[in-house]
Amino acid sequence: MKSLFLFLLPSVLSILTCFFECSPKVREDDRRNYVKQDSDKFFGKGLSEGEADFIANAVAANYAEIKFARLALTKSSNPQVKQIATLLEKDHSKVLAGLIWFAHKRGIVIPAEESHDAKIKIISLNDKYHTEFDRRWCMELLHKHEIAVKQFEYMWEQTEDIELREWITSSLPGLMAHLENLMEYQDSSSPSHNLRMTASHGRAASNESTVE
Repeated sequence: MKSLFLFLLPSVLSILTCFFECSPKVREDDRRNYVKQDSDKFFGKGLSEGEADFIANAVAANYAEIKFARLALTKSSNPQVKQIATLLEKDHSKVLAGLIWFAHKRGIVIPAEESHDAKIKIISLNDKYHTEFDRRWCMELLHKHEIAVKQFEYMWEQTEDIELREWITSSLPGLMAHLENLMEYQDSSSPSHNLRMTASHGRAASNESTVE
């Protein structure tokens, strides 16, 4: 029995040595795999942290745009504001649906509503009426679209993800069209524009009197 033990001892020691030397490496490899899986789940499959953040922020921004548009449809009596708001609600609802599909496909964690900051601004706007509401609403939406256009252009230049770049390429023209519509409305409703129109009408009336 003793000689059998002595015979098996080298084999047992060899097995134990191999276990202690190999196990840490196996556990480290497993840990790295778990970290990669968690990272993929949070940041998105094949996307960087910045790209995943861009998608999540865009989702929140589009929820906000839709809420701002619906608020204008309820509060404003200006036909031009209502026309712009109708377009914004339609376009941003479509963009949001595409974003949600893209996020789910790529495993990105996204918000289910607008940001807290947007909620506060919507509440503040809800207390405004008539021309003051229209003016503040336009300023807020102009600011949001200017930021969005810059963010989209920056991400288009930075990303190496083909699918993300194609989505930005298809979405950017709509954002720029919204920005142009808002700028046109702001210009047409500004005091300086009204003064120019009044002066123009005055000159036209004066010319008609001279002709008579």
